[in-house]
Amino acid sequence: MDEEEARRRLVEASAQFAGPLEVRPLSDGRWVALRLAAVTEGVVLRPDGSTTIFLGALGKLVPILGLPLSGERILGSARQGRYQLFESGLGVWESLEKIGDIGFPVAKWDSSATRAKRSRAVIAVFDLRGFTKWSESNSNDPDAIQNVVEDLEKAFQDSFADGRWATIFAKGTGDGFMIVAELPGAHADHPEHVRSFCQACASTISAGRRAVPSELAIGCGVTIGDVTQVFVLGRADYLGPAINEASKIQAIAYNELCIADEVVQLLRSNGGTFEGWLIPGKGLRIGTDAFVDRGGTTGA
Repeated sequence: MDEEEARRRLVEASAQFAGPLEVRPLSDGRWVALRLAAVTEGVVLRPDGSTTIFLGALGKLVPILGLPLSGERILGSARQGRYQLFESGLGVWESLEKIGDIGFPVAKWDSSATRAKRSRAVIAVFDLRGFTKWSESNSNDPDAIQNVVEDLEKAFQDSFADGRWATIFAKGTGDGFMIVAELPGAHADHPEHVRSFCQACASTISAGRRAVPSELAIGCGVTIGDVTQVFVLGRADYLGPAINEASKIQAIAYNELCIADEVVQLLRSNGGTFEGWLIPGKGLRIGTDAFVDRGGTTGA
């Protein structure tokens, strides 16, 4: 089917749409017509002459990802985290105030090796102590709450700005965030890599303390272990006991780091003299000054 014939058929199929159409070829001899407006309208034309109409954010991704593999053909409204599987990827939907539904593509996994993997990583979980009570007392000032969360994020972004952390995984947890840094090499522990990671965590706490209200404190739990990367709601995430443990031990920390025993051993393996407050069976609570660079030997 040539472009002239495809355009004629698409115009007929989209007679209900007002305004000019943009016609593009798709793979496998298919064509698509789109009217890009506040609400995207589109029609896909197959070689056999059959058509499918798309409305809303869904229409924006058809030229990129092909047809959706789910039965849903019209996406009118969406909530954060919803997704659909397309022929050539995932369509992830975000609902943004005053903008409407936004669709953006995520590469579809081609095999179990890409959709799930096992690796060794160092993990940090941050949280704001006292934030629930503080935010309740400031519930009528959402900007103040946003500013605190943003200040903590800025501290994290600045502290992990080094090029070695360009590929770390980070996700928000409301009043904190989780960081996963896969270790280079197959199941190899790198003391200097882990030490640099802990330094960045300590820097995040130090910078964050100067920015957030004095009523709040910052906790951080650091662990190391095997993790599994999976896709949840169309996005990558990490699972594993080391992540759960980091979340648990961070609850003890007040403007300090709680570091698991295995991490402490790695930090001490290169000559460091890390001391702190013992967490029986878990690790150490260590002040941020323990990670001030002093030529390889550090102490709290």
